[in-house]
Amino acid sequence: MKWTKAVITSPPSGTELIIGLLLDLGIYGIEIIDPFERQKHLAETSQYWDYVDDSLLSSTSSNLADIVFHLGTDTESMNTLRLVCNQLENISNQFPDIFTTKSTLSHEVVSDSDWLHEWKKYFHPIKIGKVLIVPEWDINTYENDVIFRIDPGSAFGTGQHATTMLCVKALEENLRANDSVLDIGCGSGILSIISLLLGARFALGCDIDPAAVEVTRKNLLLNTADPSLLDVYVGDILTSSELQKIVSQFKYNIITANIVADVIINLASLIPPLLSDNGLFITSGIIDERLPNVKDNLLKNGFTIIDETAHEGWCCLVATHG
Repeated sequence: MKWTKAVITSPPSGTELIIGLLLDLGIYGIEIIDPFERQKHLAETSQYWDYVDDSLLSSTSSNLADIVFHLGTDTESMNTLRLVCNQLENISNQFPDIFTTKSTLSHEVVSDSDWLHEWKKYFHPIKIGKVLIVPEWDINTYENDVIFRIDPGSAFGTGQHATTMLCVKALEENLRANDSVLDIGCGSGILSIISLLLGARFALGCDIDPAAVEVTRKNLLLNTADPSLLDVYVGDILTSSELQKIVSQFKYNIITANIVADVIINLASLIPPLLSDNGLFITSGIIDERLPNVKDNLLKNGFTIIDETAHEGWCCLVATHG
């Protein structure tokens, strides 16, 4: 199927008027691309972000916003597009103080792709040591020691990020058969499930997002690990006394936390009572700039850092306590 993709380029001050015009004409599914609003939002919320790609913060040479919408290619859609063009010229003339630069309308015919599945051709198996992360639709036979199958359609981690790779490598190097594992911020369950595939006797995962817990359970069923060996709970381990009570029923040989620096710092005092003798804390999600803060806090809480690795500007620490 073919669609008409229309783009109105306008001064940012005129976007609200244009959106009102489009809605009045029954046009919905409108996308606004305003680089200055994006930069403003990131600047105002910078204290809540550990990492923002530099390209998102860089200045833009354009002082205009784009308003994107789609119509069909039939006669009625073309008539609507002409009406939009006429109305756009009318409001530009009516509000010259707002439309200091003339708004323009461009359009092109685009093909209707199967966007729900188009991205799959770009996801390939990921090899991390002896672990191979394979998308669930891949029916090829692989000879790796450990095959971890995943539904990469979720937004909770696919194994491609540097921090996940660092944590998986640390698990490979440190996990022993029959170890118990606590995975804090389990996301899609990558670390929990791979731990079982590497020989852990039991794993417990938790995440503040209920959707993440459901994704973890789905991914568990895609793999050969015994589902009864992984328990998953919803909650914030920093604030939920109920979750803390559940988690503290056990001592863990390995605790993983692939989150962000500020959360890891807050976890530092909570982890030691949960570790078994000679237990290990494997943690990542730490950008280079925050590494000194995390290391200092772990040391203040009685940890000894026994390994430190880095990849693509991200760091992973392996620490023991006592």
